[in-house]
Amino acid sequence: MNKIRRLTLFFSLMAPAFISGGMGLRDYFEYAPIFGWVAGLVLFLLALIFAVKSAERSS
Repeated sequence: MNKIRRLTLFFSLMAPAFISGGMGLRDYFEYAPIFGWVAGLVLFLLALIFAVKSAERSS
């Protein structure tokens, strides 16, 4: 597995973790859900960028 595919997998797995963490911490930190969703969105976008790069390299 090359570096770009590993990064895609890493970002794809971290995004839902940030979203879940933000929702889980909403009782302790007022803006935790916003932070979790924004961080999750950014990580999903990074995963998409790396997936497109990986597809371009393989073709």
